[in-house]
Amino acid sequence: MTEIKTTKADTPEGQLIADKISSAVDIFDQIDTGELAKYLDREVTGSWAYEFRMDGKPVHGLSAAGANEASRFIAHKSGGQIVIRTMNLESVIEEPDCFKATVKAGSYIVGFAGGKPIELLLDTSIGFAKQMKKGKRTDPEQIKAKGEFWDIPHAEVLAVTKAERNAKAHLIPDRIKTEIINLALKKGRVSTTDPDGAGEKEGDGNGKGKGNGFITDDEYDDMFTLMKDNKVNANHLLNHCTKHYGYKSLKNIKKDKFKEILDWIKAGGKSDEA
Repeated sequence: MTEIKTTKADTPEGQLIADKISSAVDIFDQIDTGELAKYLDREVTGSWAYEFRMDGKPVHGLSAAGANEASRFIAHKSGGQIVIRTMNLESVIEEPDCFKATVKAGSYIVGFAGGKPIELLLDTSIGFAKQMKKGKRTDPEQIKAKGEFWDIPHAEVLAVTKAERNAKAHLIPDRIKTEIINLALKKGRVSTTDPDGAGEKEGDGNGKGKGNGFITDDEYDDMFTLMKDNKVNANHLLNHCTKHYGYKSLKNIKKDKFKEILDWIKAGGKSDEA
């Protein structure tokens, strides 16, 4: 569950925070799987979650639609007292082959103090996403007829959408995310690739990137998400990879060292020994 910050109730605003935090925890605990399933069935027509494989194991996450509707469901269940929403678009960086977007989201307690409506920020999260500009075909007939690559439409918008999803998902309690993913698996509402990718329907759907033993584009994105979760700076990681593996770029990470690097990230980027 998202960490809930506590505040002393020695002012009207402080009392409001204390009361609403208690209410928020109760609401999260009371959310019923059956009710959530009915809500998602009504509100989400596509996939609620996505699945891809990393190190041979399935990895699941909320789709953009799943994250948005989970946020709306929490607001509905709380009577509008708990709101998760996008705060701002931090940046969109265009590179020759992709767009990289960073979005900030916040969770709020909404109520009244002294007869006036107030909004109190409980927690914030930063979401990062990269969207390639082109997809790569693998079907020999398609390659012969149309070429090896195809343009992914609205790549910049997709990058922002994914970043927004990632930011909101960090603020949704883990139990609720798990419920949604389990429901999606049970009801067949899971896309085997990132459902926000849209353009991926012309690709091979297996997250394949460059060969020669390097990590794939999907693995590269997953690594950045893990870095955000564990507060590891990209420059810090690059320095670690250069020192231990001789990599000059994070794009040059080899598969045989990838698990070691992920474990290092999960450990919070522990200091390198001389």
